[in-house]
Formats: sequence, C-alpha cells, structure tokens
Amino acid sequence: KWISSDGVRKSIKFRYSVRQLAAAFIEQ
Repeated sequence: KWISSDGVRKSIKFRYSVRQLAAAFIEQ
C-alpha cells in the first residue's frame, strides 16, 4: 500500500477542519 489508513485519516481531518474554518469565516 502506498497510502496508509493513518494518512487518509489525517487528510479527512484536515479537509474537515478547513471546511469548519471556511464556514466560520463566512458566517462573520
């Protein structure tokens, strides 16, 4: 495997946090 499940988890968590940040920024 060239992608570890840990890497996928970090990617998803990063994408989720970016979405949260964007949503908070837009709401202001």
